[in-house]
Amino acid sequence: MLLVLWAIYLGLYASHIVTDADGITVQNSLRRTRIGWGAVADIEMGYQLVVTTADGRRLTCYGGPATGRPSRDARSGDDRASASSGHVVDAWEAGRGPGASTAVTRGWDVPALVALVALVVWAGVAILIAYA
Repeated sequence: MLLVLWAIYLGLYASHIVTDADGITVQNSLRRTRIGWGAVADIEMGYQLVVTTADGRRLTCYGGPATGRPSRDARSGDDRASASSGHVVDAWEAGRGPGASTAVTRGWDVPALVALVALVVWAGVAILIAYA
């Protein structure tokens, strides 16, 4: 049952976008990508937010706001800065310029992977105990 809940978390909640003065952090399922504003060449809105980097790579943001759909925060009345696609573009325009970070780093959501390993080990031990 916990493995099912973990999969639901991964599929429905884990993906998200966070912006700050230095760049944008995109988490798609278990993969995290941090892009400095200086490395962002374009931001497009389609069904999902798409960030194009200076080297031509395109990153589709599965946890972000989509055109024609109010954001989760907008529906709840929360005016947090990451609530809309307009904020992402505004943050990009404010953050780019001389001295903007051009770093692009990719990594994994380590806590979610550790939880998965723990759940799989726990399930394995439970099966061994049940059938021993």
